[in-house]
Amino acid sequence: MSLDPVVVARLIKLLGMTSSTFDGEALVAIRKANNLLKSAGLTWADVVTVSESAQKSSTWREPACWRDAIGICLGLTDAPLSAWDRKFLIGISGRKMLTEKQKYQLDRIVESCRQHARMAA
Repeated sequence: MSLDPVVVARLIKLLGMTSSTFDGEALVAIRKANNLLKSAGLTWADVVTVSESAQKSSTWREPACWRDAIGICLGLTDAPLSAWDRKFLIGISGRKMLTEKQKYQLDRIVESCRQHARMAA
């Protein structure tokens, strides 16, 4: 399915706003994103997809940057991620910079995924 570039641009902007430290602003942004999808006749499944190769990934490669690390960890087959880990990775993906605490948590998750992938190989 081909998505309207205007809808995609608006959705990206709204999703970026969900990382606001103001809960009300983040909530409004996600509600607007849901309404945008509904008015376009789309669901989240229509816009959030994982390629077949990413779904089958169990090999490890060292990430080039922290954003790359997020994609690698979320894309690993049977990655040892808790629900909190997944929510954390998705949550920081829209940030411009990470705090020291966020870097520490990301490093912990990356190391866990690295070990898991090496043992699976």
